[in-house]
Amino acid sequence: MRHGIVILSLLLSGTAYAGPTLIKDSRVRDLTSTPVLGRGYSISTNTFQSTCLKDVVITEPSYDFQYNFREMDATSIRSRSNNSTSSVSASYWWVSGTVSGSYEGSSKTERTTKHMIATLNMDSYYASVDESSTPLSESAIELLQRNDLPGFFAACGPYYIRGINRNAKFVSIFSYESKSSKSDSKFSYDLQLKIRGFWGGGGADIKQSGGGTRGSLDTSRNLMIRSRGWGLGKNEDASLISYDIETFKAAIKQAFISMQNPLTGKVTSMEVVPWVENTEFQRYVNVKGDDKVSGKSVQLYEKKDILNMNAEFMTDMQRAARNRLNIYYKARVCKNQMRASYYRQGKLGAEFKGAKVRNLRTGDSKVSLAQLDGELKDAKIAKLWTNYSTFMYKGSNNVSKCLGVLMTDPAEASGAAAKQKAEDGKERPEGSGRGLFLKRYTDHKECSSLEKQFAAQLNQIVDDHCMPEIAN
Repeated sequence: MRHGIVILSLLLSGTAYAGPTLIKDSRVRDLTSTPVLGRGYSISTNTFQSTCLKDVVITEPSYDFQYNFREMDATSIRSRSNNSTSSVSASYWWVSGTVSGSYEGSSKTERTTKHMIATLNMDSYYASVDESSTPLSESAIELLQRNDLPGFFAACGPYYIRGINRNAKFVSIFSYESKSSKSDSKFSYDLQLKIRGFWGGGGADIKQSGGGTRGSLDTSRNLMIRSRGWGLGKNEDASLISYDIETFKAAIKQAFISMQNPLTGKVTSMEVVPWVENTEFQRYVNVKGDDKVSGKSVQLYEKKDILNMNAEFMTDMQRAARNRLNIYYKARVCKNQMRASYYRQGKLGAEFKGAKVRNLRTGDSKVSLAQLDGELKDAKIAKLWTNYSTFMYKGSNNVSKCLGVLMTDPAEASGAAAKQKAEDGKERPEGSGRGLFLKRYTDHKECSSLEKQFAAQLNQIVDDHCMPEIAN
């Protein structure tokens, strides 16, 4: 049988069925995830999957650059905190904690500490995948050519990341002891003038209290420099350690250079696009242009929407199945660790009587080691496996059954495939998986009822307390 490969054309780009989505909330700011240009993504499960593009070419990014140098004390910190929203940046909280801590420390010793804050901020944007120069990987193409759309979406996700915006910061706090308002103003002015020299000017020498000049600040002020960076790139020759004005100027130059790498920086937003919008995907997927379901024509733009919706559903379904399997494996490994660490002659050691285990999600310790051990009995672990296998294969409506009807061509299911071939000569190869873009999962009772089981409650005690850590 010949499997035709037809390019989807005449797609209505202005329709509301599918298109780019901009994500700029906590989903992209989680440091435990790794957004990468071209990497697969699922909106329904908020998971990043494989990169199915080959030799990703990116467009030339643009940058916004800011450099500020200002005086700040505990009063201004409190004022800003009271007037700010909960979305204040991590750099602000670091500055706030440092300045407030210095204020409390100086009040105990009857000294006054003042601070100058130098902030280097870089935003990069317009860095996106150049699809005209970035093909699909060979393995992804092979999945599409053999009509394995479930395999493709499981590996590559229903969406891919086309664009990423990033931010990088380098902040330094100059803390010095205050003497008088007049001398402080002069010191602050001289300090700013000296530091601004890193942009090209030499700056001014700062006079010593006893007369004359020197290349460093007046030591009687007990100057302290604290620096911290966020989202900086790796530069093997760079040193960001500052202990005087000259090393600070060198550090901030290196930080400025490391910020200009378009692949580094903390992600602030990303643009995700359905694979069905990608021309390479459309080129290789086996979609034909003239189809009818229950006597009604299915337009190409509607097929695109159906395929994207079913892809998200399959990803969500696979995630639900994987969660069940993960908790089963987690319980098995946890039980083995309990036996190795806390068992004595086949049971919990007497020295662990009354011991509490830490909740690894919340940090509290309300569950005893004996209670956790009770949740790890062989029968309960076997029940976790039954939960997984029922969901996957054995239940009245299971993943295997849902996937089967989801991929079945409606014409095959109704016996109309042979009739259509007799009428128009077009062949519909059996097992082509064409149902994925002809009929939504919501139209299959086997799938719509299964969806209600996605958020099934797992064993929360095992999930939150394994692997066990004894709380003090």
